[in-house]
Amino acid sequence: MDMNAVVKVIAASWFLTTTVASAGPFVEHLNEAISLNSARKPKYAELTQNRSLKISNALINLERLSLFSAYALEMRLASYRRAGIEFFENALVSMDGVPEFVEIVPGRVPLAEEFNEVKLPEIKRRLQKPVSELDFVEIVSETKLLLRGLAEPAQFHCMLRHVLESLVRGAQAGAYAMEQAEQKHLSTKELRTVVKAYLNSHLIIVSSAHQLDQSAVGIQAEGVPILCNDVPPIPDFTPLD
Repeated sequence: MDMNAVVKVIAASWFLTTTVASAGPFVEHLNEAISLNSARKPKYAELTQNRSLKISNALINLERLSLFSAYALEMRLASYRRAGIEFFENALVSMDGVPEFVEIVPGRVPLAEEFNEVKLPEIKRRLQKPVSELDFVEIVSETKLLLRGLAEPAQFHCMLRHVLESLVRGAQAGAYAMEQAEQKHLSTKELRTVVKAYLNSHLIIVSSAHQLDQSAVGIQAEGVPILCNDVPPIPDFTPLD
């Protein structure tokens, strides 16, 4: 990407951050994440002698770039929202659930050598077919199997787990949105397109999530909970939420 393209991307992302913050829940969610991570960036930098800056910047840039697709997808669902179908409201969780900032996590901290490499091609292969077919049941079951293999050590693989947990909830919310649309006798064509694009975006960013996890291992092994402490827990979605 040349410098002019970079400038355009940054300018457009700032426009989305400041101008369309009220566009909808997806854009709002990302803006809240950008604000939180921007506020925590200097705190982590102080704790790590600036070694964390590359991680914080990469995370914030990823969130800013995601604003483009978030805004576009929200606009495509406007008619469904007016009909009472709230896909993104259900797929996303509040940033209020992010833990308070702490400098060091209590208890034993795993060694950097305990970080296990994951097979990203296998993750994508196992999820590509159910996502492309919008097989919500298979997406949930397959993703939960993958999550079990990433459960320990809890201090590592936090961004990859976050993306996969989001995929589970997104699939559950997508299934519910489709059911609602059918009950209201609405066309599901555009809804299916948006839900599929949203779920597929998780497969696109798993590589970035893993790269963030890899870059944070040394700092996390010192007990600094960067990334892990900066995302909210994502429970399963049920219509009673």
